[in-house]
Amino acid sequence: MREVDTPRTRAIRPAALSEQARAAGDGKITTREQRMARTQARAGSRMAGWVAIGAVAAGIGGLVSRTASPQAPAPRSSQIVVFNPGRTAVDVSVAYRGTDGACAGQSVQHKAGRQSVGAYGAAIFDLGSETDSGLPDDCRAAAVIQASGVVMGVIVDRTDKDGATAAYNATPREAAGLRFGVPRWRKGDDHRAWRTRIHAMNLGTGPARASVAFFDTAGRADTGCGAACNQTIEAGGAATWAVDDIAGLAEGKGGGSAVVRSDQPMLVVAGDVPAAGDADTALVPAVRADDPAFDPSVPALVPWAMVGRVFGAGAVSTDAGADRASGADGAGTTTLVVQNLDEQARASGAVVDLFPEGGAPPASQKLPVLVPSQSHVLPLAGIGDLGDGLYAVQARASQRLGVVQATDWLSSGGLAAAGPAAPGLTVAVPLVVRAFEGQSSTVFVQNSDPDRAANAVVEVFPHGDVKALASADVNVAAGGTVALDLARDARFESVPNGTRGWLRVRAIDQVPVAVHALVDVTRSRWGVYAFEGQPSAAAAAALFAPVVHARYLGDQPPPTATPAVTDTPRATSRATDTPAPTATPTGPATLTPSPTRPGGQTTTATPTDTPVGGTDTATPPPVETATVTPTWTPTRPPTARPSPAADSGWFRPFGPEAPAAMAVEDQVRRMGAAGDGVRWFRVSEPGYDDKVIVVERDRKVIRVFDSLRRAVEAEYARIRRQGAVRDLWEVDGSGRVWIGKGFFDGQRWTEVARDEELTEGGARYEGRAVLDADDRAWLPVLSTAECERPTGCALAGVRAFRPDGRIALEITLSPLDEVGRLDLPRVMLMSSRRTGPGRTVAGGSRVPPAPQQAPGAGEAWIVAPEGLYLPPSTAAVAYPSLDPPAPGSTALRNAGYATASTVRPDGRLAVLTWVEMQFPRGVTYHIFLNVWMGDGWASPQDLTGGAMFRGAVKHERVTAAAYASDGTLWIGTASGRVGSYKLGAWGYTFSSANSPLSGDPIRDIMVDADGSVYIATASGVLGFTPGQEPKPRRIFAPAIVKSHPLGR
Repeated sequence: MREVDTPRTRAIRPAALSEQARAAGDGKITTREQRMARTQARAGSRMAGWVAIGAVAAGIGGLVSRTASPQAPAPRSSQIVVFNPGRTAVDVSVAYRGTDGACAGQSVQHKAGRQSVGAYGAAIFDLGSETDSGLPDDCRAAAVIQASGVVMGVIVDRTDKDGATAAYNATPREAAGLRFGVPRWRKGDDHRAWRTRIHAMNLGTGPARASVAFFDTAGRADTGCGAACNQTIEAGGAATWAVDDIAGLAEGKGGGSAVVRSDQPMLVVAGDVPAAGDADTALVPAVRADDPAFDPSVPALVPWAMVGRVFGAGAVSTDAGADRASGADGAGTTTLVVQNLDEQARASGAVVDLFPEGGAPPASQKLPVLVPSQSHVLPLAGIGDLGDGLYAVQARASQRLGVVQATDWLSSGGLAAAGPAAPGLTVAVPLVVRAFEGQSSTVFVQNSDPDRAANAVVEVFPHGDVKALASADVNVAAGGTVALDLARDARFESVPNGTRGWLRVRAIDQVPVAVHALVDVTRSRWGVYAFEGQPSAAAAAALFAPVVHARYLGDQPPPTATPAVTDTPRATSRATDTPAPTATPTGPATLTPSPTRPGGQTTTATPTDTPVGGTDTATPPPVETATVTPTWTPTRPPTARPSPAADSGWFRPFGPEAPAAMAVEDQVRRMGAAGDGVRWFRVSEPGYDDKVIVVERDRKVIRVFDSLRRAVEAEYARIRRQGAVRDLWEVDGSGRVWIGKGFFDGQRWTEVARDEELTEGGARYEGRAVLDADDRAWLPVLSTAECERPTGCALAGVRAFRPDGRIALEITLSPLDEVGRLDLPRVMLMSSRRTGPGRTVAGGSRVPPAPQQAPGAGEAWIVAPEGLYLPPSTAAVAYPSLDPPAPGSTALRNAGYATASTVRPDGRLAVLTWVEMQFPRGVTYHIFLNVWMGDGWASPQDLTGGAMFRGAVKHERVTAAAYASDGTLWIGTASGRVGSYKLGAWGYTFSSANSPLSGDPIRDIMVDADGSVYIATASGVLGFTPGQEPKPRRIFAPAIVKSHPLGR
């Protein structure tokens, strides 16, 4: 494994021939290894000319790593590209489970071990070298990618000889299901004699009884499959069905469709290989047929399809050896395959809309009636009135459809295939290249809305950097697509040749886009590959790949060495592609907390080390065993069926009329609505230099202050009159406005403390404060002390200051690593104390003057992860379910902490906690809503069930919360989901799948006086007004092509 952005080059020197090779050269052929060794022996000194680009088949530069002689075998190897889409570094590791060949039944950790990948960086785990991967030659395996934060993954597969290539995206656990459709299988079709392999990976906790059913082109089940169609797959293992091994499938009869079933959650990938090894290969994720989130109003989107379109991106390559024909050589033609995934109902109204690149009305193709599981093959070249060109595809029906597009370049044998693309407002392509060792990318951006144009910004970055090398504004016609050729488009001329990086597409007018990427390999005879762009929600801390290869020979034809003068030609037999037995995984375990704490310790047990992001599968909360498990659960949230108002009621608070606000909206961290209806947005981390956006009640007047202090100075009279806004400012009884360690009295600023920079440590105060009943200002402080770490140890706390600058009290908080990793506040400052005619609290609710609360309740609350503090007391009050067991009790102590808090309209504090409950039989996971009544906690409400979480919260955290004036609680999560909760029931539930949300973690939520909800994320600020009627949605295919010149 090595970093993507540090390419190296070295030559491969021939090693001395082994005894095995000498035996092979003498004709003693008994094993697959000897067949490979024999070919090497015959090649002799020609091996000295084999050259690796990058390391040994390393990196994406090693896709065609050797100029192999015709006698050489064609081993197949993979590279796993892991991209970090976040702003902080993550640790990544890869584990393999062997399924066929020399590694069958073995569990292997990638030899390089756990690697650190910087912000927006990428790493490549290369399986082309045993030295790098630890896998033996001739190995097919499944892979598990584990990270300390969310990542994206692409599997790039290639054959050393002539560079046949294929690619597909690694997938999170939430994409797993019990039934998958494979729209097309082939056995000996056309002159390439394609053969299909179907790879299934068991993500369940026990052995999976899996089976595949094959159907012919008429949808009739093939009954000749027998026992060959059934597999038992151990937990964490994988298996392959190869059509070669299934005698009952007819040869060269047009193939058909297939359905894979299992009694355990699984992921499925299907691919084609040419029988003679004389063309490209393909790998495509199968389509989940039992997805509960299916919505017939949402079409399947394919960003590109073509007829007669001519590529040639690689022609600008400056690399030596790029003079050979590329995989995308000449005109390419797309074939669409559409499968009815319903098990019972016919699909009688399926339609494929082909939207031309330029924006003309679509050419609609009504498909014949499809019986359950049947596929229809639609070659674009066979549509008589369809002109040459590039098209976007939308496939729709009342039943769920599986769609695959495959584009062939007949002149070269190139093949690129991909599945439907998930639309989003922000979509990343983890790997793009421009003239990088003979490869260049073309990216297709599809407008998901068939009724209006979409505008987007496309940016190209080097790996490990957020400074764009090039940026292009694109306008995509309604329903249409655009092709962005990094090698030929003038807008990307500033991207240097030799670039390997990533690309981001950002929709700027709330119209989701779908993206595909195509890479043409000029250093190959037919290499070309495609894969889908990934919305933000696709990132996860655990990703799965059902098939990878390490110098694998099982899919290759027999070597046909040219005989020497004295040789007698001998026949060779092709190795069959037979799945090998699997074994129970022995990979790395999850980091599970100890169920108990030492006596007398007041902090809660450290909870499970949790990746940022989504939720588990949508099932009731299971009882889990608190022991070693094979993998981390990934974090992508389950795709939800669109809520009643999923497509309407959304708005952007900052439009083109406020460019200064638009420029910084992705840095908004805190929001508040004052009593007069004015909305305040605090930009960046708290501090005196934070910018502030002010939006008046009419939403038409928007101002931006270059610092919060300037805003207070300019608006002092209004702020003093309206009162405090949480996390922006406090107003004491004398009318002084506090921002962190300083206050403004209408004339001047006074500092009560200062940051300390000492040789043995230091202290830095946040720009936030909360005032208790005696007008003491409680300020969060982060200090650094010397310890064994080179950078020191961070200690969080809260100090109380009097207006004269004297420190009155101090609280030291227990460190919790997850707070930093999940970007949660180290402490939340809450209050319901009255200032002026009332008080503005979190979310914008107005709290009326309240009677004196019970003794000890106070008017300020300090909500820390480990407990609640009630100033002036410095003793922590434990949260419900997180208090220590009673003395003498045998109960286990739960793990967990507070993640968000807000104040109810009645002035009471509400705290959201995540709890890992320990039982002798295992653990369960919960999210609780806890209300402080002044002298104790009310009975907590368990939010785990219902539409928002569906019982799956092991890797989910509530990160923001706010109440509306009618008592509706709005919450946001680390996986980018938003929901409303009132009177024990969920109302709206939004995710990136059914709303403009990007999938980025929710930083803050605010509800204004009009009831509109504001949501802050790293992608900007969104607004939503409840009560709007929904708008039907469609599914789109970003592009299809029929004989259209691309880039010429």
